[in-house]
Amino acid sequence: MKSLSEEFHIDVKTLEHEFIREKNEITENHSIQKLEWNNFIATILEEWKVDKNHDEQKHKALKEAIKNKDFEAMAHMKIKLEGT
Repeated sequence: MKSLSEEFHIDVKTLEHEFIREKNEITENHSIQKLEWNNFIATILEEWKVDKNHDEQKHKALKEAIKNKDFEAMAHMKIKLEGT
């Protein structure tokens, strides 16, 4: 009977070790995947910021061009009106 009890305890210890090994493997894989996803998200956010800044600069340039064009048109109208 003692040998069955010993065999049982050995099996339990083996299962405990396998469980701990698998748990550690899963935890490590999770940490690696989490790091990869965080890096992926950081890259996307950085690209978004660059695109946003580019779009803002483009918008400011277009706004300034329209402002200058309107100012020029008003100056031409003023000259025409003063000439008549």
